[in-house]
Amino acid sequence: MVRELLWHWRNGLPAGRMEKAWWALTFTLLAFVAWSYFFQIKNFPHPHGDESSLLNIPYRFCEYGDAGYPAVYAHSFGAEKIRPYPPVAAFTMRNAYHAVVGFSPLKSRVFSALLMLTVVGSAGVFLWRTTDLTAWQRWLVLCQVGLASVMIYTARSMRFEQEVLFAGWIGAVFLPVLISWVTVGWIRCLLWVVAGAALGLAGTSHPFGLIFGIVGVWLLVFPSYWHQQDGLRLWQRLGLLGLGMVLAGIPTFLWVAADWDTFVAFSRAHKKLYADQERLLTDWYAGMPPWNRLRGVLSDTVLAHLTVLHHASYEDFFNYPVPAYRFRLVLHTIFYVQLLLVLGYFLYSVRRLFQNGNPWLHLLVWFALGFIAFGIWYPPIHTYKIYTSFFVNLAGGMIAWRLVAWLRQTAVPQALSVGMASACVAASFVVLHYAAMHAVHLSRSYRDGAYPHATLDQEYAALKEISDHLELRHDDRIVYTYVESWIAAGKNAHSLWESVNQGYVEPKSNADGAVFKNLNVGLIFRPVPTDTPEISARRVQKFERLSGLVSPMCLGGVVLNDFNADGAYSFYVRPDGAPPPLVVARMLRNQQVVLHKAVFEKEVRNFHEPVSLAPGRYVLLAWVQGTVRDDLFEVKYTMPSGAVQNTSVFLTPLCTLVPAPVYVEIDRTQPVHIGLKMAQGSCSLAKVGVLRLDP
Repeated sequence: MVRELLWHWRNGLPAGRMEKAWWALTFTLLAFVAWSYFFQIKNFPHPHGDESSLLNIPYRFCEYGDAGYPAVYAHSFGAEKIRPYPPVAAFTMRNAYHAVVGFSPLKSRVFSALLMLTVVGSAGVFLWRTTDLTAWQRWLVLCQVGLASVMIYTARSMRFEQEVLFAGWIGAVFLPVLISWVTVGWIRCLLWVVAGAALGLAGTSHPFGLIFGIVGVWLLVFPSYWHQQDGLRLWQRLGLLGLGMVLAGIPTFLWVAADWDTFVAFSRAHKKLYADQERLLTDWYAGMPPWNRLRGVLSDTVLAHLTVLHHASYEDFFNYPVPAYRFRLVLHTIFYVQLLLVLGYFLYSVRRLFQNGNPWLHLLVWFALGFIAFGIWYPPIHTYKIYTSFFVNLAGGMIAWRLVAWLRQTAVPQALSVGMASACVAASFVVLHYAAMHAVHLSRSYRDGAYPHATLDQEYAALKEISDHLELRHDDRIVYTYVESWIAAGKNAHSLWESVNQGYVEPKSNADGAVFKNLNVGLIFRPVPTDTPEISARRVQKFERLSGLVSPMCLGGVVLNDFNADGAYSFYVRPDGAPPPLVVARMLRNQQVVLHKAVFEKEVRNFHEPVSLAPGRYVLLAWVQGTVRDDLFEVKYTMPSGAVQNTSVFLTPLCTLVPAPVYVEIDRTQPVHIGLKMAQGSCSLAKVGVLRLDP
């Protein structure tokens, strides 16, 4: 048996059996990739802040038929007519998809998974049509591309990258591959136009998408190659591509030309915003492992970009896709080896004037290095790592197997080529093992019902329930929301980020309500070590703007998160007469939302002695005074089993204005200890309101 397997490894299966085995394994792999992308997609991964915010765009398109983004820009830079950011072409495909199937965070994640699955499937076609790799080698490369940790995470979340990678890959690579396959002349011409439109859509959706159009032109420097494929002259091919790009760029041109002065003003403000972010991000990334050990040897800017590149080798967002993977270092090593292969192949190709290999492999190498170079020019941020990860995995895998074939043809010892081939196989199987551990993680969570966080669907349901109860979602109500709470407002939504955080517009004095996640808004006012006197003064101004907005209002609702005490939302409403009773929504661990009315019981100001509470459910609202620096509001009480329950909430300077809520469930009459765990601040508890929740 072993001898037979070794013989087939050296000589290959018979043609018919080889083809059947290849197709069977390929479809099995794609089925496993699809399962990895779709199973439990609602619950994993943890929602990213950008996902929570950017979903406002397809929601507005479906609900109100506009292209607004009031979660961020509602009334500045001409946002009343059309959003200044992101570009108007962004999320075109996603908007069309939601217009057909309806809106929900789950449906949006499904769309991301569909796009990435299409990219992986078309990458398989690309490997089949353009490379001289064996069927098994193509299968192993496809494993590394489709099951990489960064790819799994990207397929299960929502940001710009899914659509930009899909459109850029289809326009720059996949459609040109199909063109060489098609025999009908007019269909070839049409595909060139569609390819140009896809490249135009990618480039006008996000700056990273420009790389597809810039680098994709590489193929066109081989006119003799393409003349054999499509029978067109270079100027004809460029004309068809250009026509598609122009058609895709018309909306963006109209968007920019509609109000040029406003566009220029926005660009200047955005440039300043990115400069401020770059300063903070550079310091943050430079302090991250593994490159932080070189701090003092290399500049912080270099270390920050090295850290961003390092993130492309492995995804670990709230311990997802695989918690504490034991072979993580191996996956890092595989990525860096592939990156070195890509760089080495590029330098070798330059020396050979790109007469080696085929233009398709050169194209992938250009893409990998192009995205790395663009990332160095761009402010350091790791959220765009899928571009680098995808092309390094694809190009590096192909180059590794070409190196194996070259070693077999040289006079070097055969053991070297066998060792290289074994390393390639082992690398693919480590990635397969990682994907299997991801599958185990998802299956166990599903079996045990053990979900680590609330889903976006659950958060939106809780926000909508309280907002509907407080009548804030009416289109005529002026409601301010932060970037993650926009679902609580109606059509006339206003932005706390735009008004309070950035100061582009002044908050309206006649606002009907304000809804925000306490921790996210609180971090606006949190001082950091790199603050300058100017930045500190701006923080004070931001706090004054929020205080002026909510002071005429009263706390009307609270969303509590059973998964995370720091995940609370606050609803402030302008009272029409007597303040309404507080409404509390709890996001339960079974993914349900329960609504309660809260009845005020007592106010506590003496914190030297415990407070006795009768059996029941309570929410404690804590106001603090003084300087808050990474302190915790703690509530301790004894469970019936004798165990001490300790619930704490992270405090920010916001808690001097907006109370920090803590949920407490008492099974028997017992003393409850209320206090602070001081870190480095000098704050103290001002008062704690005790409210009982109805059953």
